[in-house]
Amino acid sequence: MAYSEAHKRAAIKYAKNHYKRVPLDLDFSKYEEVKMAAEAAGESVNGFIKAAVEERLQRYGEAVRNIRKTDSSQSGN
Repeated sequence: MAYSEAHKRAAIKYAKNHYKRVPLDLDFSKYEEVKMAAEAAGESVNGFIKAAVEERLQRYGEAVRNIRKTDSSQSGN
């Protein structure tokens, strides 16, 4: 399916307003390890990394939310 120029512009505008790009540098050997693990899981490298981030956020998310609550309550003093 071909996309019109207006559709492309809208997609770029949406991405700029909703996503944060996070460049990631890995040693070649570490990248190959991630790539093989992603393939074994049936995922893309990008999807594998996003899933790993989500897993860590679930594990440590409560601690982060508590820190934010503490910081916001202290900034009001």
